[in-house]
Amino acid sequence: MLSRNLNHKLACTGIAALSASVLASGYQYDFQHLHGTTATFHVTGPATGSSPDVQGDAMLTRVEYPNSDEFITFYKPTAVHDFQWSGNKSKIRVRAGSNTTDGLSGDYILGADDGNSSNVTSADVTAFEGHILTAMSSNNLNQYMDISGNSNKVSFIVEFDRVVKDDDPGADDFGELLYFERGSGSGNSWLKIQAVDASGTPLGPWLVITPSETVQTTPTTTVYKSNQTMGTTSIDVSRLGVSEFQFLKVSNTLEGELAYTGGGDMSPDFKLMAVMTNTSQLAEDLYFD
Repeated sequence: MLSRNLNHKLACTGIAALSASVLASGYQYDFQHLHGTTATFHVTGPATGSSPDVQGDAMLTRVEYPNSDEFITFYKPTAVHDFQWSGNKSKIRVRAGSNTTDGLSGDYILGADDGNSSNVTSADVTAFEGHILTAMSSNNLNQYMDISGNSNKVSFIVEFDRVVKDDDPGADDFGELLYFERGSGSGNSWLKIQAVDASGTPLGPWLVITPSETVQTTPTTTVYKSNQTMGTTSIDVSRLGVSEFQFLKVSNTLEGELAYTGGGDMSPDFKLMAVMTNTSQLAEDLYFD
């Protein structure tokens, strides 16, 4: 299952930009198309299939790439820090299905951990970072960050247990970074990500992930509401302008920050993971699920 054809590469001549209609004038973003074809994301559990329990588990078991190579080894986040927010705190939460069997269950609203929801303390922020970490660390797709309303802004840094390494410095369709977004049509929101160092200094430009990139899981995952399916895509590390990273800054965008057309909103309900495709790391035979 972990075999890898190192010679398998798409005939990519470079990174194709999205049409000018979605470019942000004067803003330092890279709007880049997916390299080649996205992976297939295999999930199991009650929240999958044609008769889903939208509050149940949906466990990601393996990632299958276009040449049929499959990987089951995931990088695990070890910390979430530098959480910042603005807007309506009651609309910023970590959500999990009420019938999930690992990690989280139910809603975790920013500021509610100390029993006093009237304000957000530093202890509340620390607790909320822990909830994000638990959700991002689980293979359960029914645990994710939830932002409601286009006036709420959230950013934070995810630290992984190991350096997330590109399997190849060139553009290919073996995307190591995995993005999941709940919404109508299997994802309907925009998110921006950036590789940073331990101090939060950027290592590359922001990359904006668009609603047009996501596809359904296999089988379909339905969470929260019957019309809300989990979309997903695989993102090659090279799209971040680096060959490796350990710290990833994550942020949604606000109305007017992007000049875009084609639909979507600014309030993603999302999850980020990473899968090992680098053969030197796989050879160490560590961190297998």
